[in-house]
Amino acid sequence: VLLMPDGRLGLIDYGQVKRLGLEPRVVYAKMIVALAEDDREEIVRIATEEMGVRTKRMDPDVIYRLICFWHDRDTDDVTEGR
Repeated sequence: VLLMPDGRLGLIDYGQVKRLGLEPRVVYAKMIVALAEDDREEIVRIATEEMGVRTKRMDPDVIYRLICFWHDRDTDDVTEGR
């Protein structure tokens, strides 16, 4: 349940859920900490080495922006205002 800026309540639908074992939960927790600290190198390392993220060019900046967008935020610094 979310409190929206205008005072309305928002609900998140968890219709597509999956059970995660201990190891993936620990890896995801490390990613959340790295995102909270905005540790770019650690975000890219966890994504590529521990989560298996692969892109065509393996550009660290692209990987960083994708992880931020998918798991943290869609602010102008991530989307470049788009």
